Amino acid sequence: MSSINVLDCLPSDHFHCIICTKIFTDPVTTPCRHSFCKSCLNHQWDQSEFCQCPVCKKRFAVRPEIGTNSVMEELEDGIFVCVLCLQTDHKDHQVVSMEEEGAQQKENMGSLMRQIELMIEERMDKVKTFTNSSVMRKATAQK
Repeated sequence: MSSINVLDCLPSDHFHCIICTKIFTDPVTTPCRHSFCKSCLNHQWDQSEFCQCPVCKKRFAVRPEIGTNSVMEELEDGIFVCVLCLQTDHKDHQVVSMEEEGAQQKENMGSLMRQIELMIEERMDKVKTFTNSSVMRKATAQK
């Protein structure tokens, strides 16, 4: 089974809060389905007379329930970060050492290699079966 990095498939602005322009921290979603950092959205709504979506400007009669954006929350960036960035922009993110990630990637590659080798063996068996079948047909046709 292959996997893809979601971050490579979507524009980077899908992972940044429009309010603070940083990568989401504790991402939440409004009823109109736009995502923000929880603290950014709460702060903006606390400072405003009314609640409206910062993206589509939809106004809400009462302060709506904001739901945790579990999809965004579970995404893995797959990027290297320095110690300073780890303490600022990525302070609430799950991180692993390069060695640990390298070992995991090596294990994943080994698993993929085994799957590919099995697929090749299966294809070779099919080729052999078709070849034998073809030889048998020719022999039968010549008799």
